[in-house]
Amino acid sequence: MTRSEYQDLVEFIGPKFDAIEARLTRVEVAVEENRHLIQIVAESVTSLREEMARGFSAQAKRIDGLDARVGRWEGRSA
Repeated sequence: MTRSEYQDLVEFIGPKFDAIEARLTRVEVAVEENRHLIQIVAESVTSLREEMARGFSAQAKRIDGLDARVGRWEGRSA
């Protein structure tokens, strides 16, 4: 390969490598943004799950209390 052919090749390929590098940079940024959003969703799901568990626990206590009162009213327990 002559010096001129090498220079032509570099001038031809150089911009393509620059474009690939720019695209990879955008992909890396997008991946980081997605990772952050996924973390936010996971934390929200965990928080919601805990909140629902507390709600179900509170409902269970109310149902148990109601059952005890109805049982006493019906004479099933003291």
